[in-house]
Amino acid sequence: MRTIYSNERDNEESRGIKEVGKSKALSSGSVPSIWQVPLSLLESAARRMQKGNDKGYPIHNWRSGLDDPAFLRDRANHAATHLMRLLNGDNSVDDAQGNADALTWACCLINEALRLHPEVVKKAFYSEARGEKKE
Repeated sequence: MRTIYSNERDNEESRGIKEVGKSKALSSGSVPSIWQVPLSLLESAARRMQKGNDKGYPIHNWRSGLDDPAFLRDRANHAATHLMRLLNGDNSVDDAQGNADALTWACCLINEALRLHPEVVKKAFYSEARGEKKE
């Protein structure tokens, strides 16, 4: 067993390293508590991605648009349509679960865009007039 001296402990705490559980094993603790995410959320995203694949979209097709403000706005608009259909009980295109799955997918999209291209999300949604032509 390794002895940790107080100056080491101070250095570890400054880096976010902490003792976990009764074992007092060290952990960075920097990972969110993924165990709290319900399986149903992952399944919802997977169903919607599979639906796209079944339509003929390549696997991870959506990732090619993460750095494209027009694509992000288009998908956000489409997600808003699914939200309104879900809230209004409109099952004309998708059932309630299908609409919820579409919203879950849109959350995946925007989270990945924020993680990888936050400046593109800002350009797509938050900035003033962009001088882009309407598509």
